[in-house]
Amino acid sequence: MKKLILPMLAIAMTGIASVANAAQQGAVPPQQSTFDRLDVNRDGKITRSESFNNLFLHPRFYELDSNRDGALDKSEFSKFEAAQPGSGQPSQAPAQPEQAPASPAAPEQPAQPQQ
Repeated sequence: MKKLILPMLAIAMTGIASVANAAQQGAVPPQQSTFDRLDVNRDGKITRSESFNNLFLHPRFYELDSNRDGALDKSEFSKFEAAQPGSGQPSQAPAQPEQAPASPAAPEQPAQPQQ
């Protein structure tokens, strides 16, 4: 058992040193913007189907698509980001999903014939 500890420790230390070195050299990829994360196919726009990945964006998609081309470009998306909490801009609550109709009331009893 003692013979295995030293080699395993050496391997672990090498891995830690490699990660630290990569971080210092800038090899760690930069964090993606929200737009880039939502633009799954990397075509420079967010389609309605791609907007499903954001619970706040999806309900406002048609409102934000000002040129009605079926996609949000970075300019249109920036209006959405500016209205989000923490952006310093006034925010609008996301649209509420449609409510399911209330369950139907008990069927009315047919009127009793009067005698």
